[in-house]
Amino acid sequence: MSTLAILLYAAVTAAMARYMSRQQFSVLMIGTLFLLGLAGYYGLFFGAAHFMGRYLSPVSPLLAILTVAIGMVAVHQWGPKMMLARWSSAMIPIVVVVLVLGLNTRTYLNKGRGSAIDHIQVKQWVEIHVAPEIWVGAVQTGVLGFFHDRTVNLDGKVNPYALAAKIDQQIPHYVVESPIQYLADWGIAGWIVHEPLNQHFEVMVDDPEQNLGVLRRVTPVPPSASLQGHIDR
Repeated sequence: MSTLAILLYAAVTAAMARYMSRQQFSVLMIGTLFLLGLAGYYGLFFGAAHFMGRYLSPVSPLLAILTVAIGMVAVHQWGPKMMLARWSSAMIPIVVVVLVLGLNTRTYLNKGRGSAIDHIQVKQWVEIHVAPEIWVGAVQTGVLGFFHDRTVNLDGKVNPYALAAKIDQQIPHYVVESPIQYLADWGIAGWIVHEPLNQHFEVMVDDPEQNLGVLRRVTPVPPSASLQGHIDR
């Protein structure tokens, strides 16, 4: 469904491009190049294609501007013939409200299928058991990082040092050499089998029902600990 919507939006945009002003067309070109760059990097090199919607979220502001531009062009081109000017001022706010309500409703209905609600148990556990000054590592850091400032991303989406370690297959070493004292996420308790994590961490929580795993550091944080790790190993 999302692919069909994207193709439909692209077709409408292409059809309206010839009616756009130079400024509007510039926004279209900038957005297109930005979109292609993100899609190319994350689609061809980064992996986890099922998260493509998240990867492309930075394009949203440009798409919003472009959507408004398309609407303005449509009203300008066909408004007088279809008497759009009379009802557009009333209909546009209604459409916006319906979209906002619909998208928020979809977020809650998608619980259990990768929505932000599925990460709330990690945030709640950390909030109760971990002091604000303690570093916590996780793969899914969107929700947790919003509420716990000292959160370290471990899949490399927003942490270039973790990305370098991931490429070198050195994430366990990166964690051990960082100031991370807890690992909290989905299924992360299974990481305890990896060297050298199993020498420095222990399983604190492994709860499949809540979809929550927690590892706790049992050795002192090394004096040389750094969020940059030692990726030049």
